[in-house]
Amino acid sequence: MIVTIKRIYCIRTRGEINEEPYLKVTFPDGDEVWGPTKMWRGTTEPIRIQIDCPSPGSVTLNLYESDTAGMGMSSLDPHVDDYTIEQSHERGSFDRFFPQGAEMRGGDSGRVYRIYYDVTDDLNEPVKPYLLHLTSLECRDAQEATDEVYFVVDGRRVGGTYNMKSGRTVPLNIDPIPIDRVADISLWEYDGWYNDRLGGHTFTVNDDLRPDDNTHTFRWRKDAVRDARYILHYRVSLNVAGVGVYGTAEYYHTGDD
Repeated sequence: MIVTIKRIYCIRTRGEINEEPYLKVTFPDGDEVWGPTKMWRGTTEPIRIQIDCPSPGSVTLNLYESDTAGMGMSSLDPHVDDYTIEQSHERGSFDRFFPQGAEMRGGDSGRVYRIYYDVTDDLNEPVKPYLLHLTSLECRDAQEATDEVYFVVDGRRVGGTYNMKSGRTVPLNIDPIPIDRVADISLWEYDGWYNDRLGGHTFTVNDDLRPDDNTHTFRWRKDAVRDARYILHYRVSLNVAGVGVYGTAEYYHTGDD
């Protein structure tokens, strides 16, 4: 079994503008550590750890947040969550929330991360069967006078930052994005250190998904005055050419354009 830990996506921090998460990966032959690395809401960082784990061994992921001076590591650091990948794990591309169940709690408190990984029997990355085409974005109600918005698909930022005002519609000139049968799209408003997640959309590719045009409305509300509403148009096609990952494996975003 080969486990490739690809990237980590910060959805929310806990009471801080930024945090310093780190990941300890243990397996029968030893362990590897990624981080600590400074992250804030809406940012993604590559991990790029690959473990060749012989049977009957397993791979365990432990995520921590560094509270040690100088972004160090100690036994006093908060433990976010852990997850063990067994030999019986399904093969393909996957993701997991840390802590597990955080996606169900909602609200705007408590740290939430999402880690993306592959489980394969060889070194080849799984080919994703579909392509996601983000076609246009319509702003019905901007959060501010001018919003700077961007998309994150399956934990990876795609495209650029779009300047949006109420009533404006822009075409999205983004390369087709390889996806699995289940995909996640998030819309973010860029505020520098404290980005606002305007909403998320998780969908499953099935017979009900129209091949020509689909829409999703992102709604965000802070209070009676501060709210936002956007409509995304997108479509899905078969990945008949076997297109690989969007951009390159090095592509990531740390909040600066």
